[in-house]
Amino acid sequence: MTVSVTTATVGVPFAVNLSGPAGNASFTLEIPGVDDDAIEVAGAQTAVTTDGAASFSVTLPEEGTYTLTGTDAEGQVVGSASVTAVAAGSDGGGVGSVTDDGTVGVSAEDGSDGGILAVTGASSAPYLLAAAGLLVAGLVALLAARARSRRAARSEPGRSGSSL
Repeated sequence: MTVSVTTATVGVPFAVNLSGPAGNASFTLEIPGVDDDAIEVAGAQTAVTTDGAASFSVTLPEEGTYTLTGTDAEGQVVGSASVTAVAAGSDGGGVGSVTDDGTVGVSAEDGSDGGILAVTGASSAPYLLAAAGLLVAGLVALLAARARSRRAARSEPGRSGSSL
């Protein structure tokens, strides 16, 4: 489940996306404890799908904290999220959130759906692993050269290390 905001503005729609197996016939978005008439979901509360994904536009009518639950055609929960609705003009817009599936959602300053952003930035893990590998390889080469030098010194007992 991906929700475009964690804090929504009352009366301003935001996006809720559900996904599951491609064969899933429908998704249902439920907001327990709230009358169906109090929640506007674009189209319907159940969306028929052929590709395993559905999008809902949700508008919350009054301030409060709401729990959104998405279920698949078999009634299995595919995700849930909490959204806090605040009055227009309060500090609610522009809030991003990381969802269960790792997707980052963001809203515009007016609380509307600003779209879904990919997680950005570089991962330094491959570079750290490469650096550690090079460090180990250098250490092994140093130890091998030292061992070879000691063996060579033992095999030539009369050699003092200087040549004339």
